[in-house]
Amino acid sequence: ELGLTQIDWLKLDAQGADLRIYRSLHGDARRRVIAVDTEPGLIDAYRGEDLFVDVHRHLRADGFWLSNLNVLGAPRISRATMEALGIHSTPDGVGLESARLRPSPGWCEARYFRSTEWLRDNPCGEREFILAWVFAVLDGQFGHARDVAQALKGELGRRDIGDLLVQNALELLRSDGSSSATQGTPRRWGRASYWIGRMMQGLLGR
Repeated sequence: ELGLTQIDWLKLDAQGADLRIYRSLHGDARRRVIAVDTEPGLIDAYRGEDLFVDVHRHLRADGFWLSNLNVLGAPRISRATMEALGIHSTPDGVGLESARLRPSPGWCEARYFRSTEWLRDNPCGEREFILAWVFAVLDGQFGHARDVAQALKGELGRRDIGDLLVQNALELLRSDGSSSATQGTPRRWGRASYWIGRMMQGLLGR
C-alpha cells in the first residue's frame, strides 16, 4: 500500500503470521531485505500459526543466519489446578506469581541477518554491504561486521571503505573482552556509535 520498493530491516510481530507477511513481499523487495526481526511461537497458541521452526527453516534457506534469540513464555497451569491452589488470576496472568511457577517457553524474539556468503552471491551494492556492517555493529556482532567489510573489499573492490570498516570492526573486537552486545563498555559503544554515524551519514548523503 505504501509503494515501498526496498525494506532494509523488517520487524514483524503479527501473532503467528510473520512468515506469511515476509513471503508476501514481491521477489525484488524480499531479496533486498538485510535484517529481519520476528516473534514466532514455539507452541500452537494461534490456529494455523507460523511457528519458529517454520520461520527459521525458511529464513535460513533464504540466506539469513540467526543473530539473536530471546525465549519468552508463561507458566503452564490449568484453571482447575489454579482453583485447587486458591489462585485467582486475571486474563493477563496477574496472580500466578504467587504459585512460584517458572515460565514455560511459548514464543521467542528472533533476529536474522543476511550471511556474508549471501551478500557475495547476490547482486548487492556498496549500500547493502555498508548497511549489513552497520546492522551487525548495532547487534554487537563485530566478528560478522569484520567479515562483511572484508567481503566488500573483495567483491566490489572498495579497498578504501573496506579497509576502514575492517579496521574499525577489529578495534571494536579488541576494545573489550566481552562478546555480548549488552555488556560492552561505554568507550566501546562510543566508538561503535561514531562509526555507525559516519557510515549512515555517508549513505544518506548519496
